[in-house]
Amino acid sequence: LERAIRELHVPAYIVDSAGDADLVLTIRSQERRQPARLRDAASRGIPVHILRSNTVSQIQEFLREQFDVGDDGGDHEAALTEVEQAIAQVFESAKAVELAAELLRPTPPAPTRAAVRPVLGEQGRGAPPPRRDLSPIGGPSVASSPRQQMRRGLFITVEGPEGAGKTTHARRLYEALRGLVPLVLAREPGGTAIGEAIRRLLLDERQRGMRPETEMLLFAASRAQYVAEVVRPNLEAGTCVLSERFVDASIAYQGYGRGLPIDVVRRVNEVATGGLRPDLTLLLDIDPASGLARARNAGGKDAPAGRGDRLEQEDVAFHARVRAGFLELAREEASRFTVVDGSLPREEVHAALVAAVRRVLRERGWLPEE
Repeated sequence: LERAIRELHVPAYIVDSAGDADLVLTIRSQERRQPARLRDAASRGIPVHILRSNTVSQIQEFLREQFDVGDDGGDHEAALTEVEQAIAQVFESAKAVELAAELLRPTPPAPTRAAVRPVLGEQGRGAPPPRRDLSPIGGPSVASSPRQQMRRGLFITVEGPEGAGKTTHARRLYEALRGLVPLVLAREPGGTAIGEAIRRLLLDERQRGMRPETEMLLFAASRAQYVAEVVRPNLEAGTCVLSERFVDASIAYQGYGRGLPIDVVRRVNEVATGGLRPDLTLLLDIDPASGLARARNAGGKDAPAGRGDRLEQEDVAFHARVRAGFLELAREEASRFTVVDGSLPREEVHAALVAAVRRVLRERGWLPEE
């Protein structure tokens, strides 16, 4: 699978947890051996695809279909040839040369990568009768207009304590807005191959001896890679980025939660992100005890049932400090934050989030005034 992704240059990466995946791949023999895991993924709306075998050619055929990748780069090569000929003509004649219109299109934004969960520990994977609704964490959702491509995309983050519903509502928000503006959905820690490796270490319950300073630096390291590979390229290409978590999470968790000096957490992350700040932060607020009960019992995680990952296993007092930190940040920067009660019915929360984002999109000229 890794080889197929690398050779086709498709925007996908492999994750270890089905709960973090946008689709699951398996092969028929493994479908028979572990049907419960596949049923669990399908019950949570994750597309599952079954391949006949785990050969590179089989996997590449699947990826070409999902990412609409051709078998050859004929058009690309033809474009390069025409550009090379035009350059040579300029040097020979010192006259202006008119290129074909299609060569003058803006460079497409660098996409974030779709997370592919290869079930089981083998090199090839796949899943049930193909569902073609591949989850949309991938390239920009709609093409940028010429006007939009001349400006930076908006950076929108979703924050909140454990169990507030960040992942669920970020995905729903993406679905609601992807047809209106060029938009990608991503998450951190993670979002890149390096970031995902760091994420696994951070959330591993066996790492109980991790120092607060180590935790802070690991989050910042993942964030630095995330900004360089995912966030800045998309923003600079005129694509809006919807991110599950960013720097505010480190201030709340490692600053308020762990007790590290807030100014130190800020300075470390200033270096990691190059000073990048969100244009809008959606804070889903929830009582820590209620949120932890939700988070610890959520399915699809590589964590003990009823206990959660390393951070979710912290006591309620820790998570109360984290929540207090988020609310303090919202008070300090009220113009950037929109706080929504995450305990409200799901549809009410979703409506409030959509309204907040649409308001900012109108203010920044991405949507017409109503």
